[in-house]
Amino acid sequence: MYKLIIIDDEEKIASGMAQLFPWQNIGFEVVQVFTSARKALQYIAENPVDVVLTDIEMPDMNGLELSHRLMEYPNIQKIFFSSYSNYEYFRAALQNGVADYLMKPVAYSALLECFEKVKARLDARSAVQETAPKAYYDQIVYDV
Repeated sequence: MYKLIIIDDEEKIASGMAQLFPWQNIGFEVVQVFTSARKALQYIAENPVDVVLTDIEMPDMNGLELSHRLMEYPNIQKIFFSSYSNYEYFRAALQNGVADYLMKPVAYSALLECFEKVKARLDARSAVQETAPKAYYDQIVYDV
């Protein structure tokens, strides 16, 4: 299971996203829900996370700043969900390596499609990480 955190300053939305979507059926576990991007960032600094699903407009730190700070963690997949279809948000999201940008209210099918793609990326990365050491050691054995 890949570890997912959800961030939205509206607690009902964050909790609803965590509870109403069948995350475990598609290979994700919601390990934490936050209403504060700063608290989420503190959590990420101390705990492994694979995916961050975050709102953009939040009072303590917006999603754009959060995604910029998360560039320190290149293995974390970042997904925005927002009520704003602002070009500058899209542009900044691309520059900060955000995997997808979903519009609120998030359609079930869009969320499912997004997370299937994210899971495929994470699976591919895991496969590479598992085979790289094996190939390295196989080469050493071959050389010896």
